[in-house]
Amino acid sequence: MRILNSADVKRRLFDSGAEVVASSPAELTDAIKSDMATTGKLIKDVGVRAD
Repeated sequence: MRILNSADVKRRLFDSGAEVVASSPAELTDAIKSDMATTGKLIKDVGVRAD
């Protein structure tokens, strides 16, 4: 976690489109599950298929 608090690392991540958020492993798991549900619904609604 110490490296993620570095101003240089935060800037580089932000410049690449990422955002540093301190959270617990459980909070990360919840965020990933939520993102997967949202993305999955979008994929189904739009009708995207892997060919």
